[in-house]
Amino acid sequence: MGFELNKSYSGFRLIKKKKIDELKSLGLLFEHEVTKAELMVLENDDDNKVFSATFRTPPEDDTGIAHILEHSVLCGSKNFPVKEPFVELMKGSLQTFLNAMTFPDKTMYPVASRNQKDFFNLMHVYLDAVFYPNITEETFKQEGWHYELNSPDDKVVYKGVVLNEMKGEFSNPESCIDRQLAHSLFPSTAYGFESGGDPKKIPDLTYPDFTEFHRKHYHPSNSRLFLYGDGDTQSYLDFLQEKYLKDFSHMDVNTSISHQRSFRKTKRKLMSYPVSSEESLEKKTYVLVGYKLDKSINHEHCLGFSILSHLLLGSSASPLRKALITSELGSEVIGGGFDDNRADTMFAVGLKGTELEHENKILDLIDSTLRELVENGIEKDMVLSAVNSIDFRLREANFGGFPKGIVYNIQALGSWLYDKDPFTHLRFEKVMRKIKRNMHKGYFENLIQRYLLENSHRSVLVATPNPTLGKKQELHFFLILIY
Repeated sequence: MGFELNKSYSGFRLIKKKKIDELKSLGLLFEHEVTKAELMVLENDDDNKVFSATFRTPPEDDTGIAHILEHSVLCGSKNFPVKEPFVELMKGSLQTFLNAMTFPDKTMYPVASRNQKDFFNLMHVYLDAVFYPNITEETFKQEGWHYELNSPDDKVVYKGVVLNEMKGEFSNPESCIDRQLAHSLFPSTAYGFESGGDPKKIPDLTYPDFTEFHRKHYHPSNSRLFLYGDGDTQSYLDFLQEKYLKDFSHMDVNTSISHQRSFRKTKRKLMSYPVSSEESLEKKTYVLVGYKLDKSINHEHCLGFSILSHLLLGSSASPLRKALITSELGSEVIGGGFDDNRADTMFAVGLKGTELEHENKILDLIDSTLRELVENGIEKDMVLSAVNSIDFRLREANFGGFPKGIVYNIQALGSWLYDKDPFTHLRFEKVMRKIKRNMHKGYFENLIQRYLLENSHRSVLVATPNPTLGKKQELHFFLILIY
């Protein structure tokens, strides 16, 4: 069926229509006329159909409310009151993907299937879960936190699915330092909080706050719905309207995300992580530096820095990785390079398996290596290889088992979540041509100079091992329970 701009179809008005040659798709953006929910459709011949519902859920504290809610809505709903519909779907569905994901500023519920009937059933279960979940106080306690006493002689302890999961995350020093780096780079924004939940703060969350978060954030007016594949768009519109959206009115929801003001000088944070008293403390320190870069809605910036990150760190021959490893100041490169999962992008690099006294040597080595690349120029063959590698990855669209539609959905949210054109990050040909024209004219050297060398908005995190910290954390939880 041919859809016309500004015409209405089953309660939806078509507001954008673009051919996306790179994905062999027709892109359609609808707005629900009553709730203002947005629906993005990528029509193509891929039989691995994808649906997702995404909500903007920036945290306002460290209680992990969005993460706990992500777990809880999949514990039964109005039309599917079974205790674990997610588990039932995993066993009985023809799904090719089934999950839910909490990001620093959004929560996403994607499903995929090649079978049309199964696909509609998955959509039905997931939409019912997000809009009409049975989030009872019992569910909140199970997925979030509760007190537990196994016997009269035992201590009262905190338990909960998310609480236990985040205790595991926070006991992993590399995971913990990555999280703390992001918080330190964006302290005045939602990204200054832990979206997954800080185990020490999760017990501060109350059931009324939990249900209010759902009421506000899980409304169609705060949703971004996505469909991909060879299905019939009109039948999707009919289904969404008749089964769900017709029962909702518009709600004013302010979940806008602010940007961090730039630092005037580098910040430094020293932290410690628990190790057992029997462990050696030698070469157990982590040193990591991160930089706030540009806005994620800038597609050229994101693509250019993705290539630069691969160029600097992507292989053993990459100049920054090679310099760090051959220095023997640490055992392994950490940080992950470029990250565009927030409204502002960032770049992070460092070393694990080092010593506290090596901190300045590591930071100086990163700086001098980058400065040398700018002054002498990056090897042309190395630049060409990095550009071709990312270009091939985009064209091949091989995402390692992930359905293509889910990856395209996440890419689209890089602009869509921040109220910009959702097709921007999917149309890479024009931007890639510009990068290729300029790649041997100082393009990547200029990125290094502007965003890394001349950038005062950076944060250094140093994590050292502490054999007494584990006991202190246990005591902290015990004292909370007492008082």
